[in-house]
Amino acid sequence: RIPGHQQYKSHSCHLNGDYSQAAVLCCAGALGHDITVTHLSPVTTQGDRAILRHLMALGATVEESDNHIRVKADKLHGATLDMHDCPDIAPILALTAQLAEGESRLTHCGRLRLKECDRLAATVEILNLLGGEVARLGKKALVIAGPRAWAATEGKAEKSLKDAGVEFELSLYPDQNTYERAKEHALQALTTGCQVIVGIGGGRIMDQAKATAHFAGDLPIVEVPTSIATCAAFAPLSVMYTAEGASLGSLRYDHEVNAIVMDMDVICKEPPRYAASGIMDGMAKMIEIQNGRSEILLDDVSIGLFTAYTIAEMAYHVYEKEAHQACHDIAEGKLTKAVEDIAYLNVAVAGIVSGVSKGFGQTALGHETYELVRTHFTQEAKPYLHGEIVAIGDCLQLAFNGHPEQVAPFRDFMRSMNMPLTLEDIGIDPNSPKMENLFQDLFHSPFMEPTAENEARLRKAMHYLSAD
Repeated sequence: RIPGHQQYKSHSCHLNGDYSQAAVLCCAGALGHDITVTHLSPVTTQGDRAILRHLMALGATVEESDNHIRVKADKLHGATLDMHDCPDIAPILALTAQLAEGESRLTHCGRLRLKECDRLAATVEILNLLGGEVARLGKKALVIAGPRAWAATEGKAEKSLKDAGVEFELSLYPDQNTYERAKEHALQALTTGCQVIVGIGGGRIMDQAKATAHFAGDLPIVEVPTSIATCAAFAPLSVMYTAEGASLGSLRYDHEVNAIVMDMDVICKEPPRYAASGIMDGMAKMIEIQNGRSEILLDDVSIGLFTAYTIAEMAYHVYEKEAHQACHDIAEGKLTKAVEDIAYLNVAVAGIVSGVSKGFGQTALGHETYELVRTHFTQEAKPYLHGEIVAIGDCLQLAFNGHPEQVAPFRDFMRSMNMPLTLEDIGIDPNSPKMENLFQDLFHSPFMEPTAENEARLRKAMHYLSAD
Protein backbone atom coordinates (compact mmCIF):
# COMPACT_ATOMS: atom_id res chain seq x y z
CA ARG A 1 0.00 0.00 0.00
CA ILE A 2 1.35 3.45 -0.98
CA PRO A 3 -0.24 6.42 0.85
CA GLY A 4 -1.39 9.33 -1.29
CA HIS A 5 -0.56 13.07 -1.15
CA GLN A 6 3.20 12.54 -0.93
CA GLN A 7 5.85 14.73 -2.52
CA TYR A 8 8.84 13.90 -4.68
CA LYS A 9 12.31 14.96 -3.52
CA SER A 10 15.32 15.10 -5.82
CA HIS A 11 18.37 12.94 -5.10
CA SER A 12 21.26 11.31 -6.94
CA CYS A 13 21.48 7.61 -7.60
CA HIS A 14 23.42 5.16 -9.78
CA LEU A 15 21.57 3.20 -12.47
CA ASN A 16 23.03 0.09 -14.01
CA GLY A 17 23.44 -0.14 -17.77
CA ASP A 18 20.55 -1.71 -19.69
CA TYR A 19 21.29 -5.21 -21.01
CA SER A 20 18.27 -5.03 -23.32
CA GLN A 21 19.73 -2.08 -25.21
CA ALA A 22 23.26 -3.49 -25.03
CA ALA A 23 22.05 -6.73 -26.66
CA VAL A 24 22.07 -5.12 -30.09
CA LEU A 25 25.73 -4.08 -29.69
CA CYS A 26 26.70 -7.50 -28.31
CA CYS A 27 25.11 -9.22 -31.31
CA ALA A 28 26.96 -6.86 -33.63
CA GLY A 29 30.18 -7.97 -31.92
CA ALA A 30 29.29 -11.61 -32.44
CA LEU A 31 28.73 -10.95 -36.13
CA GLY A 32 32.23 -9.65 -36.69
CA HIS A 33 32.76 -6.20 -35.21
CA ASP A 34 34.64 -6.95 -31.91
CA ILE A 35 32.66 -4.61 -29.67
CA THR A 36 33.23 -3.67 -26.02
CA VAL A 37 30.26 -2.38 -24.02
CA THR A 38 30.89 -0.52 -20.77
CA HIS A 39 28.91 0.14 -17.57
CA LEU A 40 27.15 -3.22 -17.50
CA SER A 41 27.22 -4.65 -14.01
CA PRO A 42 27.80 -8.42 -13.70
CA VAL A 43 25.67 -8.33 -10.54
CA THR A 44 22.14 -7.64 -11.72
CA THR A 45 18.61 -9.01 -11.69
CA GLN A 46 18.07 -8.05 -15.34
CA GLY A 47 16.81 -11.07 -17.26
CA ASP A 48 18.29 -9.74 -20.50
CA ARG A 49 21.80 -10.45 -19.19
CA ALA A 50 20.99 -13.83 -20.75
CA ILE A 51 22.19 -12.31 -24.04
CA LEU A 52 25.74 -13.27 -23.00
CA ARG A 53 25.08 -16.98 -22.48
CA HIS A 54 22.87 -17.12 -25.59
CA LEU A 55 25.66 -15.64 -27.73
CA MET A 56 28.16 -18.08 -26.23
CA ALA A 57 25.72 -20.91 -27.04
CA LEU A 58 25.81 -19.71 -30.65
CA GLY A 59 29.61 -19.84 -30.59
CA ALA A 60 30.59 -16.23 -29.90
CA THR A 61 33.50 -15.30 -27.61
CA VAL A 62 32.44 -13.22 -24.58
CA GLU A 63 34.95 -11.67 -22.18
CA GLU A 64 33.98 -9.88 -18.93
CA SER A 65 36.13 -7.60 -16.76
CA ASP A 66 34.81 -5.20 -14.12
CA ASN A 67 31.90 -3.42 -15.82
CA HIS A 68 33.15 -4.12 -19.35
CA ILE A 69 31.90 -6.81 -21.72
CA ARG A 70 33.72 -7.64 -24.94
CA VAL A 71 32.06 -9.73 -27.65
CA LYS A 72 34.19 -10.97 -30.54
CA ALA A 73 33.48 -12.70 -33.80
CA ASP A 74 33.84 -16.42 -34.02
CA LYS A 75 32.25 -19.08 -36.17
CA LEU A 76 28.60 -19.10 -35.14
CA HIS A 77 26.53 -22.28 -35.16
CA GLY A 78 22.93 -23.19 -34.46
CA ALA A 79 21.58 -23.59 -30.94
CA THR A 80 18.34 -23.84 -28.96
CA LEU A 81 17.76 -20.64 -26.99
CA ASP A 82 15.17 -20.31 -24.19
CA MET A 83 13.42 -16.89 -24.27
CA HIS A 84 11.26 -17.48 -21.20
CA ASP A 85 12.89 -14.79 -19.01
CA CYS A 86 14.25 -12.54 -21.74
CA PRO A 87 11.59 -11.92 -24.45
CA ASP A 88 12.90 -8.43 -25.29
CA ILE A 89 16.08 -9.81 -26.86
CA ALA A 90 14.33 -12.45 -28.99
CA PRO A 91 14.12 -10.35 -32.21
CA ILE A 92 17.83 -9.46 -32.28
CA LEU A 93 18.80 -13.03 -31.35
CA ALA A 94 16.58 -14.37 -34.14
CA LEU A 95 18.38 -12.18 -36.64
CA THR A 96 21.80 -13.20 -35.28
CA ALA A 97 20.90 -16.90 -35.32
CA GLN A 98 19.74 -16.56 -38.92
CA LEU A 99 23.34 -15.70 -39.85
CA ALA A 100 24.79 -18.72 -38.02
CA GLU A 101 25.45 -22.09 -39.67
CA GLY A 102 22.87 -24.76 -38.98
CA GLU A 103 19.40 -24.63 -37.46
CA SER A 104 18.53 -22.57 -34.39
CA ARG A 105 15.36 -22.69 -32.30
CA LEU A 106 13.97 -19.97 -30.04
CA THR A 107 11.65 -21.51 -27.45
CA HIS A 108 9.08 -20.08 -25.00
CA CYS A 109 8.38 -17.01 -27.15
CA GLY A 110 4.68 -16.65 -26.33
CA ARG A 111 5.20 -13.59 -24.09
CA LEU A 112 6.40 -11.65 -27.13
CA ARG A 113 2.79 -11.19 -28.20
CA LEU A 114 2.09 -9.32 -24.95
CA LYS A 115 4.78 -6.65 -25.41
CA GLU A 116 4.21 -3.05 -26.57
CA CYS A 117 3.82 -4.42 -30.09
CA ASP A 118 3.57 -7.99 -31.34
CA ARG A 119 7.33 -8.60 -31.39
CA LEU A 120 6.89 -12.23 -32.37
CA ALA A 121 5.19 -11.02 -35.55
CA ALA A 122 8.13 -8.78 -36.35
CA THR A 123 10.57 -11.64 -35.80
CA VAL A 124 8.60 -14.12 -37.87
CA GLU A 125 8.41 -11.56 -40.68
CA ILE A 126 12.21 -11.58 -40.92
CA LEU A 127 12.44 -15.36 -40.96
CA ASN A 128 9.54 -16.62 -43.03
CA LEU A 129 8.65 -13.86 -45.48
CA LEU A 130 5.38 -14.42 -47.29
CA GLY A 131 4.44 -18.00 -46.43
CA GLY A 132 5.44 -17.61 -42.79
CA GLU A 133 3.57 -14.34 -42.44
CA VAL A 134 0.36 -15.73 -43.89
CA ALA A 135 0.60 -18.95 -41.86
CA ARG A 136 0.86 -16.85 -38.69
CA LEU A 137 -2.50 -15.29 -39.49
CA GLY A 138 -4.45 -18.18 -41.00
CA LYS A 139 -4.28 -21.45 -42.90
CA LYS A 140 -6.21 -20.37 -45.99
CA ALA A 141 -5.85 -17.13 -47.96
CA LEU A 142 -7.56 -15.28 -50.75
CA VAL A 143 -4.76 -14.01 -52.99
CA ILE A 144 -5.75 -11.01 -55.12
CA ALA A 145 -3.04 -10.38 -57.69
CA GLY A 146 -2.51 -8.34 -60.79
CA PRO A 147 -1.80 -10.70 -63.73
CA ARG A 148 1.53 -9.02 -64.52
CA ALA A 149 2.48 -8.91 -60.84
CA TRP A 150 1.67 -12.59 -60.30
CA ALA A 151 3.89 -13.46 -63.26
CA ALA A 152 6.65 -11.18 -61.91
CA THR A 153 6.90 -13.24 -58.71
CA GLU A 154 8.07 -16.14 -60.93
CA GLY A 155 6.35 -18.74 -58.78
CA LYS A 156 8.06 -17.65 -55.57
CA ALA A 157 4.84 -16.47 -53.92
CA GLU A 158 3.02 -19.71 -54.73
CA LYS A 159 5.93 -21.85 -53.52
CA SER A 160 6.28 -19.87 -50.30
CA LEU A 161 2.60 -20.32 -49.48
CA LYS A 162 2.65 -24.04 -50.26
CA ASP A 163 5.85 -24.61 -48.29
CA ALA A 164 4.20 -22.98 -45.27
CA GLY A 165 1.14 -25.23 -45.62
CA VAL A 166 -1.18 -22.39 -46.63
CA GLU A 167 -4.08 -23.17 -48.98
CA PHE A 168 -5.19 -20.30 -51.18
CA GLU A 169 -7.81 -19.10 -53.64
CA LEU A 170 -6.33 -17.03 -56.47
CA SER A 171 -8.09 -14.08 -58.11
CA LEU A 172 -6.12 -12.54 -60.99
CA TYR A 173 -7.57 -9.05 -61.10
CA PRO A 174 -6.63 -6.52 -63.83
CA ASP A 175 -9.34 -3.89 -63.21
CA GLN A 176 -9.97 -0.76 -61.15
CA ASN A 177 -10.30 -0.82 -57.36
CA THR A 178 -14.08 -0.60 -57.07
CA TYR A 179 -16.49 -1.04 -54.17
CA GLU A 180 -18.39 -3.67 -56.15
CA ARG A 181 -15.39 -5.93 -56.74
CA ALA A 182 -14.14 -5.50 -53.17
CA LYS A 183 -17.50 -6.73 -51.87
CA GLU A 184 -17.47 -9.63 -54.34
CA HIS A 185 -13.96 -10.58 -53.25
CA ALA A 186 -15.05 -10.34 -49.60
CA LEU A 187 -17.95 -12.74 -50.28
CA GLN A 188 -15.57 -15.11 -52.07
CA ALA A 189 -13.23 -15.08 -49.07
CA LEU A 190 -16.00 -15.77 -46.58
CA THR A 191 -17.74 -18.51 -48.58
CA THR A 192 -14.48 -20.38 -49.27
CA GLY A 193 -13.23 -20.22 -45.68
CA CYS A 194 -10.35 -17.83 -46.25
CA GLN A 195 -8.89 -16.36 -43.07
CA VAL A 196 -6.35 -13.96 -44.60
CA ILE A 197 -6.32 -11.58 -47.59
CA VAL A 198 -3.09 -11.33 -49.60
CA GLY A 199 -2.57 -8.58 -52.17
CA ILE A 200 0.16 -8.97 -54.79
CA GLY A 201 0.65 -6.11 -57.25
CA GLY A 202 0.64 -2.34 -57.57
CA GLY A 203 -1.34 0.34 -55.80
CA ARG A 204 -4.77 -0.65 -57.07
CA ILE A 205 -4.28 -4.25 -55.92
CA MET A 206 -2.97 -3.10 -52.54
CA ASP A 207 -6.09 -0.96 -52.10
CA GLN A 208 -8.41 -3.73 -53.36
CA ALA A 209 -6.92 -6.16 -50.82
CA LYS A 210 -7.47 -3.70 -47.96
CA ALA A 211 -11.04 -2.96 -49.07
CA THR A 212 -11.76 -6.68 -49.42
CA ALA A 213 -10.48 -7.37 -45.92
CA HIS A 214 -12.61 -4.51 -44.62
CA PHE A 215 -15.83 -5.78 -46.19
CA ALA A 216 -15.04 -9.33 -45.03
CA GLY A 217 -15.12 -8.20 -41.40
CA ASP A 218 -11.58 -6.86 -41.07
CA LEU A 219 -9.71 -10.02 -41.95
CA PRO A 220 -5.91 -9.88 -41.58
CA ILE A 221 -4.02 -8.48 -44.59
CA VAL A 222 -0.58 -9.28 -46.01
CA GLU A 223 0.56 -7.00 -48.82
CA VAL A 224 3.18 -7.91 -51.44
CA PRO A 225 3.93 -4.76 -53.45
CA THR A 226 5.56 -5.43 -56.81
CA SER A 227 5.87 -1.71 -57.48
CA ILE A 228 7.08 1.23 -55.41
CA ALA A 229 4.91 3.73 -57.29
CA THR A 230 2.85 4.58 -54.17
CA CYS A 231 2.67 3.93 -50.42
CA ALA A 232 -0.60 2.01 -50.89
CA ALA A 233 0.82 -1.17 -49.34
CA PHE A 234 1.23 0.61 -46.00
CA ALA A 235 -1.27 3.48 -45.88
CA PRO A 236 -4.45 2.91 -43.77
CA LEU A 237 -6.82 3.77 -46.62
CA SER A 238 -7.95 2.63 -50.06
CA VAL A 239 -8.47 5.03 -52.96
CA MET A 240 -11.69 3.86 -54.63
CA TYR A 241 -12.73 4.26 -58.28
CA THR A 242 -15.56 3.63 -60.67
CA ALA A 243 -15.13 0.84 -63.21
CA GLU A 244 -14.23 3.54 -65.74
CA GLY A 245 -11.45 4.95 -63.55
CA ALA A 246 -13.09 8.04 -62.04
CA SER A 247 -12.08 8.67 -58.42
CA LEU A 248 -14.64 8.13 -55.64
CA GLY A 249 -12.42 9.32 -52.81
CA SER A 250 -10.86 7.24 -50.06
CA LEU A 251 -12.10 4.48 -47.79
CA ARG A 252 -10.23 4.98 -44.51
CA TYR A 253 -9.37 2.44 -41.81
CA ASP A 254 -8.46 2.74 -38.14
CA HIS A 255 -5.73 0.11 -38.38
CA GLU A 256 -2.70 -0.77 -40.51
CA VAL A 257 -2.05 -3.89 -42.54
CA ASN A 258 -0.61 -6.89 -40.70
CA ALA A 259 2.53 -7.34 -42.81
CA ILE A 260 4.30 -6.20 -45.96
CA VAL A 261 6.64 -8.53 -47.84
CA MET A 262 8.62 -6.77 -50.56
CA ASP A 263 10.89 -8.76 -52.88
CA MET A 264 13.57 -6.34 -54.05
CA ASP A 265 14.46 -8.57 -57.00
CA VAL A 266 10.94 -7.97 -58.32
CA ILE A 267 11.18 -4.23 -57.62
CA CYS A 268 14.41 -4.00 -59.62
CA LYS A 269 12.65 -5.45 -62.66
CA GLU A 270 9.95 -2.77 -62.79
CA PRO A 271 10.28 0.19 -65.20
CA PRO A 272 12.00 3.12 -63.43
CA ARG A 273 8.92 5.20 -64.22
CA TYR A 274 7.12 3.45 -61.34
CA ALA A 275 9.85 4.31 -58.87
CA ALA A 276 9.89 7.92 -60.12
CA SER A 277 6.12 8.16 -59.63
CA GLY A 278 6.49 6.89 -56.06
CA ILE A 279 9.23 9.42 -55.42
CA MET A 280 6.97 12.29 -56.45
CA ASP A 281 4.16 10.86 -54.32
CA GLY A 282 6.54 10.65 -51.36
CA MET A 283 7.84 14.19 -51.84
CA ALA A 284 4.24 15.42 -51.90
CA LYS A 285 3.84 14.65 -48.19
CA MET A 286 6.01 17.54 -47.01
CA ILE A 287 4.47 19.97 -49.49
CA GLU A 288 0.86 19.06 -48.74
CA ILE A 289 1.11 18.89 -44.95
CA GLN A 290 1.88 22.63 -45.10
CA ASN A 291 -1.44 23.26 -46.93
CA GLY A 292 -1.81 27.04 -46.84
CA ARG A 293 0.98 27.57 -44.30
CA SER A 294 4.41 28.93 -45.11
CA GLU A 295 5.89 26.74 -42.33
CA ILE A 296 4.85 24.11 -39.79
CA LEU A 297 5.24 24.95 -36.09
CA LEU A 298 4.44 22.63 -33.19
CA ASP A 299 2.33 25.32 -31.49
CA ASP A 300 0.06 25.51 -34.54
CA VAL A 301 -0.65 21.83 -35.31
CA SER A 302 -1.22 18.53 -33.52
CA ILE A 303 1.77 16.48 -32.39
CA GLY A 304 0.74 13.80 -34.89
CA LEU A 305 0.84 16.19 -37.83
CA PHE A 306 4.08 17.78 -36.61
CA THR A 307 5.66 14.33 -36.39
CA ALA A 308 4.40 13.49 -39.87
CA TYR A 309 5.88 16.72 -41.24
CA THR A 310 9.24 16.13 -39.56
CA ILE A 311 9.51 12.64 -41.08
CA ALA A 312 8.30 13.90 -44.47
CA GLU A 313 10.88 16.71 -44.45
CA MET A 314 13.67 14.21 -43.77
CA ALA A 315 12.42 11.99 -46.59
CA TYR A 316 12.21 14.94 -48.99
CA HIS A 317 15.91 15.70 -48.59
CA VAL A 318 16.87 12.04 -49.08
CA TYR A 319 14.79 11.99 -52.26
CA GLU A 320 16.68 15.02 -53.54
CA LYS A 321 19.96 13.25 -52.87
CA GLU A 322 19.26 9.67 -54.03
CA ALA A 323 16.27 9.68 -56.42
CA HIS A 324 18.20 9.95 -59.67
CA GLN A 325 20.73 7.27 -58.72
CA ALA A 326 17.97 4.88 -57.67
CA CYS A 327 16.06 5.29 -60.94
CA HIS A 328 19.29 4.83 -62.92
CA ASP A 329 20.10 1.65 -60.99
CA ILE A 330 16.59 0.23 -61.46
CA ALA A 331 16.85 0.92 -65.20
CA GLU A 332 19.97 -1.26 -65.19
CA GLY A 333 18.38 -3.92 -62.99
CA LYS A 334 20.82 -3.30 -60.13
CA LEU A 335 19.90 -3.62 -56.46
CA THR A 336 21.90 -0.90 -54.69
CA LYS A 337 21.68 1.03 -51.44
CA ALA A 338 20.00 3.90 -53.30
CA VAL A 339 17.30 1.54 -54.60
CA GLU A 340 16.74 0.05 -51.13
CA ASP A 341 16.58 3.53 -49.57
CA ILE A 342 14.04 4.81 -52.10
CA ALA A 343 11.93 1.66 -51.85
CA TYR A 344 11.82 2.06 -48.08
CA LEU A 345 10.89 5.73 -48.36
CA ASN A 346 8.22 5.16 -51.02
CA VAL A 347 6.45 2.34 -49.20
CA ALA A 348 7.28 2.31 -45.49
CA VAL A 349 8.16 5.91 -44.62
CA ALA A 350 5.38 7.43 -46.75
CA GLY A 351 3.02 4.92 -45.15
CA ILE A 352 4.25 5.83 -41.66
CA VAL A 353 3.61 9.51 -42.43
CA SER A 354 0.07 8.55 -43.38
CA GLY A 355 -0.28 6.40 -40.26
CA VAL A 356 0.94 8.91 -37.66
CA SER A 357 -1.38 11.54 -39.14
CA LYS A 358 -4.17 8.91 -39.20
CA GLY A 359 -4.58 9.43 -42.95
CA PHE A 360 -5.69 13.04 -42.51
CA GLY A 361 -3.61 16.17 -43.02
CA GLN A 362 -0.77 14.43 -44.86
CA THR A 363 -2.46 15.00 -48.22
CA ALA A 364 -4.21 18.13 -49.41
CA LEU A 365 -4.62 20.04 -52.68
CA GLY A 366 -2.02 18.05 -54.65
CA HIS A 367 -3.74 14.73 -54.04
CA GLU A 368 -7.18 16.32 -54.33
CA THR A 369 -6.15 17.65 -57.75
CA TYR A 370 -5.20 14.07 -58.67
CA GLU A 371 -8.61 12.74 -57.65
CA LEU A 372 -10.46 15.54 -59.47
CA VAL A 373 -8.40 15.07 -62.63
CA ARG A 374 -9.36 11.39 -62.53
CA THR A 375 -12.99 12.43 -62.09
CA HIS A 376 -13.35 15.28 -64.60
CA PHE A 377 -10.75 14.15 -67.14
CA THR A 378 -10.98 10.39 -66.75
CA GLN A 379 -9.93 9.40 -70.27
CA GLU A 380 -7.06 11.88 -70.47
CA ALA A 381 -5.71 10.72 -67.08
CA LYS A 382 -5.83 6.97 -67.81
CA PRO A 383 -2.27 6.59 -69.18
CA TYR A 384 -0.68 8.39 -66.22
CA LEU A 385 0.46 7.12 -62.83
CA HIS A 386 -0.68 8.41 -59.46
CA GLY A 387 2.51 10.30 -58.59
CA GLU A 388 2.79 11.84 -62.05
CA ILE A 389 -0.54 13.65 -61.62
CA VAL A 390 0.01 14.39 -57.93
CA ALA A 391 3.26 16.21 -58.78
CA ILE A 392 1.39 18.53 -61.17
CA GLY A 393 -1.09 19.23 -58.37
CA ASP A 394 1.73 20.01 -55.98
CA CYS A 395 2.82 22.92 -58.18
CA LEU A 396 -0.56 24.43 -57.30
CA GLN A 397 -0.04 23.41 -53.66
CA LEU A 398 3.34 25.19 -53.44
CA ALA A 399 1.79 28.39 -54.77
CA PHE A 400 -1.16 28.13 -52.38
CA ASN A 401 1.26 27.63 -49.49
CA GLY A 402 2.75 31.04 -50.28
CA HIS A 403 5.86 29.71 -52.03
CA PRO A 404 5.37 30.31 -55.76
CA GLU A 405 9.13 30.78 -56.07
CA GLN A 406 9.54 27.06 -55.27
CA VAL A 407 7.50 25.93 -58.27
CA ALA A 408 10.27 26.44 -60.84
CA PRO A 409 12.92 24.35 -58.98
CA PHE A 410 10.30 21.71 -58.20
CA ARG A 411 9.45 21.50 -61.89
CA ASP A 412 13.15 21.26 -62.72
CA PHE A 413 13.27 18.20 -60.47
CA MET A 414 10.13 16.79 -62.12
CA ARG A 415 11.72 17.32 -65.54
CA SER A 416 14.88 15.51 -64.44
CA MET A 417 12.69 12.56 -63.39
CA ASN A 418 10.96 12.50 -66.81
CA MET A 419 7.66 13.59 -65.27
CA PRO A 420 4.89 15.50 -67.05
CA LEU A 421 5.01 19.09 -65.82
CA THR A 422 1.59 20.54 -66.55
CA LEU A 423 -1.99 19.58 -67.38
CA GLU A 424 -1.18 20.18 -71.05
CA ASP A 425 1.50 17.49 -70.80
CA ILE A 426 -1.15 14.90 -69.91
CA GLY A 427 -3.52 16.00 -72.65
CA ILE A 428 -5.81 18.35 -70.70
CA ASP A 429 -6.81 21.69 -72.17
CA PRO A 430 -6.42 24.34 -69.43
CA ASN A 431 -9.18 26.35 -71.13
CA SER A 432 -11.68 23.49 -70.90
CA PRO A 433 -14.98 24.40 -69.18
CA LYS A 434 -14.31 21.46 -66.87
CA MET A 435 -11.49 23.47 -65.28
CA GLU A 436 -14.08 25.58 -63.49
CA ASN A 437 -15.57 22.38 -62.09
CA LEU A 438 -12.13 21.38 -60.90
CA PHE A 439 -11.66 24.78 -59.25
CA GLN A 440 -15.04 24.69 -57.50
CA ASP A 441 -14.45 21.16 -56.24
CA LEU A 442 -11.04 22.15 -54.88
CA PHE A 443 -12.47 25.23 -53.21
CA HIS A 444 -15.24 23.22 -51.53
CA SER A 445 -12.99 20.29 -50.59
CA PRO A 446 -12.23 19.37 -46.96
CA PHE A 447 -8.76 20.92 -47.42
CA MET A 448 -10.03 24.45 -47.93
CA GLU A 449 -11.72 26.94 -45.63
CA PRO A 450 -14.19 28.64 -48.01
CA THR A 451 -13.25 32.28 -47.43
CA ALA A 452 -12.96 35.07 -49.98
CA GLU A 453 -9.21 35.26 -49.29
CA ASN A 454 -8.72 31.55 -49.97
CA GLU A 455 -10.82 31.76 -53.12
CA ALA A 456 -8.53 34.47 -54.48
CA ARG A 457 -5.40 32.52 -53.45
CA LEU A 458 -6.68 29.36 -55.09
CA ARG A 459 -7.60 31.21 -58.32
CA LYS A 460 -4.07 32.50 -58.51
CA ALA A 461 -2.53 29.11 -57.64
CA MET A 462 -4.58 27.40 -60.40
CA HIS A 463 -2.34 29.04 -62.99
CA TYR A 464 0.52 26.79 -61.82
CA LEU A 465 -1.29 23.73 -63.17
CA SER A 466 -0.53 24.98 -66.67
CA ALA A 467 2.54 25.99 -68.65
CA ASP A 468 4.19 29.31 -67.77
